[in-house]
Amino acid sequence: ERDALEKRFINLLKDAQGTVDARGFICRMLERVGTEASVTALAPLLVDPELSAPAQRALGDMPYASVDTALQDALTSTLPPTLREGLIGTLAQRGGAAAVPAVLPFTENPEPQLRLAAVRALGILGGPLAEKRLQALLQAEPTNIEVARALVSCAAASLRQGDADHAAVLCRQMLDQGKAGAVRAGALQILSEAKGDLAIPAVISALQGTQEEPMDVALNCVRDLPGSAMLAALKEAVPALRPEVQGLVLYALAARGDHAAAPVAAALLGSPTETVRTAAAAALGYIGS
Repeated sequence: ERDALEKRFINLLKDAQGTVDARGFICRMLERVGTEASVTALAPLLVDPELSAPAQRALGDMPYASVDTALQDALTSTLPPTLREGLIGTLAQRGGAAAVPAVLPFTENPEPQLRLAAVRALGILGGPLAEKRLQALLQAEPTNIEVARALVSCAAASLRQGDADHAAVLCRQMLDQGKAGAVRAGALQILSEAKGDLAIPAVISALQGTQEEPMDVALNCVRDLPGSAMLAALKEAVPALRPEVQGLVLYALAARGDHAAAPVAAALLGSPTETVRTAAAAALGYIGS
């Protein structure tokens, strides 16, 4: 019955007399019931300005190589930038290294929105070829935050694929090069997931800095990274932190709920700053003295 329904939708979709609204509705139905048999019917709509979006949605989650081929073929057509941007995004959403060569040329497209879409897609897709292009772009324009973000996304892709070492290399690069706060925050988050205690120096550096986003991630690491290494590093670093940061660290330690953190909190009971002394007492109340 499902196959018969799909065939009926395909025949209706091929009817040139159908209205845009009707064919858009059929695309939505094929999004639910479509199989590889629907790909050849949906593929021509990818270059239709009025139906490309619903066709992309219908194809987006279909697990067939023919879908990737159709999307890549459509991308080579002469299309308005908005349609190409959508196709690049759909290829990125589907993932797979095979999409990278199709996306690479758009990093040099004269249309800014297509260059940006391509950079973001390469970050999501990841892999050596994508990274090589992104590194070249970053070398040419070291202040390009979008390229740096994409490299952080490549690090996340490497971590998902089980290559924690390579993810850490990319993250340290983004941290060492003094990127924008959001970039450093993303890099620190992935580094902590990839390497645990080996991320502690970067955590301390973020606490010593002034960028809000990486500091928020660092405080989460104070709360969540298990073991004694984090506490030992804090014991050394906390006395020299700004009072407002000391207070935030104390609240993170309270949330950590680890009795071994008590010496770090106790050391701040004698702080000259009243709010820090209060936070230290409150933290000790949670974790014990």
